[in-house]
Amino acid sequence: MTTSLSTVEFALKQAAQTLRSLPHKTFAGYASYWPDVVRSTPESWLARPYQNNTPHKSTPREISAMDEVLNWLFILTPEERRIVWARACNIPWRALEDHDGRSHVTLRKIHRRGLASIALALDAEMQETQTEARSRCRVHSFQGESTSRGALPARINVI
Repeated sequence: MTTSLSTVEFALKQAAQTLRSLPHKTFAGYASYWPDVVRSTPESWLARPYQNNTPHKSTPREISAMDEVLNWLFILTPEERRIVWARACNIPWRALEDHDGRSHVTLRKIHRRGLASIALALDAEMQETQTEARSRCRVHSFQGESTSRGALPARINVI
């Protein structure tokens, strides 16, 4: 079974949604009296204030899935990671073009390459897991019995 790019993209979007829905903790007694930082246009879309408009509460299962999906990002190069995660957070291609300075066609190629890298790594990991499971399952025959063509295997031990 192979992992499709749309499956990887959906999982990344779910992880971004889960991360967005986590409660934002502020600590009493800590305040900054410095004025707000004036940012340039490309920086401003990255430094938006925290907005949690979703009433959705993340479940422990969603948070565990998010942790696993966020580890997938370390498979990628920093360039791919930035673009794949930005797209998972629904940042428009136009904003990415302005920030990165490259065309949306190039950014889409990088995005697709990143999703493909994750899918290949997941497939390799799944195949490795299946191989390990097969190696733990050994077929043993009873002593003194010969296995003929029509005979069933004697015994299967799972270690």
